[in-house]
Amino acid sequence: MKVPPLSYKYICGQIRVEMKKVLIDMMGQKCGRLTVISRAENKGTRAYWNCLCECGNTTIVEGKRLRNEHTQSCGCIRKETSAKQGLKNKHTEEYVKQKLLETGFELLSSYQGILKSAKHKCLKCNHIFIRRVESSLYGFHGCPLCSMENNGFICKNYFELKPEMKDIPCKVYLLKFSGNNEEFYKVGITRQKLSERTRKIPYKLIDSKIIETTFYEAYKIEKKLKQKIKPHKYRPKIKFAGWSECFTS
Repeated sequence: MKVPPLSYKYICGQIRVEMKKVLIDMMGQKCGRLTVISRAENKGTRAYWNCLCECGNTTIVEGKRLRNEHTQSCGCIRKETSAKQGLKNKHTEEYVKQKLLETGFELLSSYQGILKSAKHKCLKCNHIFIRRVESSLYGFHGCPLCSMENNGFICKNYFELKPEMKDIPCKVYLLKFSGNNEEFYKVGITRQKLSERTRKIPYKLIDSKIIETTFYEAYKIEKKLKQKIKPHKYRPKIKFAGWSECFTS
């Protein structure tokens, strides 16, 4: 008698049953600033753990968030980062509007701080878009519409408008990420430390290559790279800043 093949639904059901039987022991493990000290009460079928943070506070975290490094502190890292960013957020509205005009943008919505999203208008193509004010104020990104011609975020005439930016130190990076049953590469340029650039990317960095050069040379290298890898573009399942610059091997 011929045995019928197992259905996809049946196999998934069996996998779920088996997964329910397995508890990944996190006792004593260190995840970022957190050290697991004891088991906490489950929430539904999810295991939670009591953790001691390096700052002295205790917190309860889901095991999965510890393993994928999504949670690495009791919240003190976020507070420290916010405090540092707050120093950049003291510009007056008049100063910000004037600086944006100099970089080719007009602020259309009310000013709530450079770390808040606001409505911008590109003075070159009149395209209206929304993003954080600091990205336009400090020249991190150009107009999304204008940059489509350049296959990147820096406007085509950026260095003509700001020749003093050409020789600023900059890095071209090639990063390899893994996690969420995915593996992919990301290219880009940054004037930040690599740790700052990657800290908000929700995947594990497993390899990196960096070229240190000037901002202008980095821009040219990145542009050529993006044109070459265009047929191999990959969109990660979890969105993050720069996810459109990813590709497969």
